[in-house]
Amino acid sequence: MQSGQAIGAAAERAVFTAGTIVLITLNNPREKFWGAMLDVTPAGISIRGIDLNSFDDFIAQLRGGEHVGPAAVFFPMHRVER
Repeated sequence: MQSGQAIGAAAERAVFTAGTIVLITLNNPREKFWGAMLDVTPAGISIRGIDLNSFDDFIAQLRGGEHVGPAAVFFPMHRVER
């Protein structure tokens, strides 16, 4: 990797630091996850959040006083669409 490319890659990674709130669109199967970024590596993305298909259920559990929290999940990079 040339130094210019290394700087560009480092700048891109700096945007997605730990704790950044993201919406990840996945393929095979099609899913969307929302939450806080834990880590980005060439192998994949780690996030602490919830599947958007489960968002209404998550909110209902919170309102009902149940003890719920976001899950820490890893998605391999080949599943990440955007």
